[in-house]
Amino acid sequence: MPFLFVLGGLLLAVMGNAVYGLLLLWWGEGFWGILGALLGALALLALVVAGLYAVLRTGRPRPIALGPEEAAEPRRGLVLFLSPGEGKADETALQFHRSVLQRVWLIATAEVAEKAERLAREPHLQEVNVTRLDLQQPRDAGASYRLVRESLRQAAEQGLGPGDLYVDITSCLRPAAVGATLAALESGYEIEYVVAEYDRAGRAIGETSQVMKVRVLPAQPPAGGTG
Repeated sequence: MPFLFVLGGLLLAVMGNAVYGLLLLWWGEGFWGILGALLGALALLALVVAGLYAVLRTGRPRPIALGPEEAAEPRRGLVLFLSPGEGKADETALQFHRSVLQRVWLIATAEVAEKAERLAREPHLQEVNVTRLDLQQPRDAGASYRLVRESLRQAAEQGLGPGDLYVDITSCLRPAAVGATLAALESGYEIEYVVAEYDRAGRAIGETSQVMKVRVLPAQPPAGGTG
């Protein structure tokens, strides 16, 4: 691989000397000829830099746009499902709420038990009341329903009403998300979801991450009534 870089550098040098020689033959070897060759080289360099900038700008991930009614706001309470690995959407949610967060319930499977303990020791959670709840069956909607209902019952007892807390369903499996959604709706609390672009390791790309409020609208009766 280093040999290819050396070969490429030599080829660029040969091409540069050839172009310089052609310019001198065209403009002559006097002062104005050399100045013209220098200005031409600077112009080409500027074009190359502009092209590279345009390519990098195009390839850079951009934040996902949310409408005003979709964007969540930081709240004092959070019920959060954890997912395996570092830099995932669950950590994005914690960072989003950290400025006002007072109470958090971490719902964790055995696979992420160590992660739950680590997060509870994070400096920005030292002033936050953290409760860990063990989810034994991540594919059981009923299990997640019961844990979320218990979390919301505790939240209500501690003065955290529906406008003070989100239930984050980003990191749970679909069956668990169904149970969590039912529990939140029955208790009058809102749901959030982290939308983001992810890298190959499944980590959320920070500059693309947004926390979205999930709107659940009641079913509309069919037009004309039931007959």
